Order: sequence, then structure tokens, then C-alpha cells
Amino acid sequence: MPQKNGIVERMNKNLLERTRNMLSHFGLDIHYWIEVVCALCYLVNRSLSTSIIFKIPVNILSGKLVDNFEWRVFGCPTYYYVDNHMFKCRSRECLWRDF
Repeated sequence: MPQKNGIVERMNKNLLERTRNMLSHFGLDIHYWIEVVCALCYLVNRSLSTSIIFKIPVNILSGKLVDNFEWRVFGCPTYYYVDNHMFKCRSRECLWRDF
């Protein structure tokens, strides 16, 4: 359907602009762009869409209601455990990227 190409191109441009903004805002390196795009697609698919009369795309595709309370903050600092020497720090800081 060639008439749908404009909608797809706008969505791709929108994702690219949002990705650029998130990378800049959280101070992430360019090699994190894949995780940012995946996080954005996750959010877009679970947000209200005007093209389908303010419905949530995942609800329409799966036929089930999706719980939106499982969202986490992208790029927030978190710590993970490292089993180091007895007197060294046992945690390292990293960024939360998962949804």
C-alpha cells in the first residue's frame, strides 16, 4: 500500500528525533541507540494513538488489556553487585535501560 508510506516515514522520523533527544538528555553514547529505539517503540505501542481513535495499539493487536504500571524510568542510575576483594567497593553504577 503506497498510500501508507507517508505515515511510516513520519513515524520513523519521529522515532529518530526522540532517540536523538533521549541520547542527548541522558548523556548516553551513540552505541546505545538500539536500546533507546526499542524503549521508544515499547512506549509508543503502549500509548494512546490518535490514528486509531485514542486506543492503545497493543490492546488492539493482542486483544487483551495491557497494564501500563510496569513502566520504569529509562536511563536512571542503578547499581549491580560485583564480588570484589574484601576491601573494595562491591557495587558498580550503571544505567537502567530495560522495560
